[in-house]
Amino acid sequence: MMWKWLVLIIVLASLGFIAMLFYKAHLSKTGQAAGLVANQLTRCPNKPNCVCSEFSEDSEHFMEPIMLQGAPDQIMVKLKSALEAMGGVVTTQAPRYLAATFTSKFMGFVDDVELRLDEATGLVQIRSASRQGYSDLGVNRKRMEQFKQLLQK
Repeated sequence: MMWKWLVLIIVLASLGFIAMLFYKAHLSKTGQAAGLVANQLTRCPNKPNCVCSEFSEDSEHFMEPIMLQGAPDQIMVKLKSALEAMGGVVTTQAPRYLAATFTSKFMGFVDDVELRLDEATGLVQIRSASRQGYSDLGVNRKRMEQFKQLLQK
C-alpha cells in the first residue's frame, strides 16, 4: 500500500515539474533582448545560462569576441545572414547592432542573441542568453561557438 502512495507522489511531482517547464517556456516568449548599456552589451546575470564577450573579467560567462575583416556594412550583412542561417529571427537591426531570437525545439524556450560591431577595435561583441530559467545546459555557449565557425567558413 505504501508503494502506491510513493508512485502517486512521484507522478504528481513529475506532472508539476512538466507544468512548470511549460509555464517557463510560455514566459520566455514575452520580453526582448537586454540591449545596450553605455554602448556595450549588457552583463550576464548571475546564472550559467548566458555568455558575453564584453566583460573578460567575468570568466564564468566570457567568450572571445569575433574578429572580422571588411567594411562595417558588409560585416553587418554577414552577421545577419549567419544568424538567419542558424535559425535565428532578427528582431532589432541598427547600424552596428543586431538582436535575434532562437526558439528551442523542445518546449519552445526563447533565447536572445545580440551582436555589436565595435568599429574602433574591429571586433564583434557577442551575447547569448536564456530569457527564463537558471541553467541552459551550455546551449548558449554552443550556439555562439557554432556561430563563430559559420562565420569563418
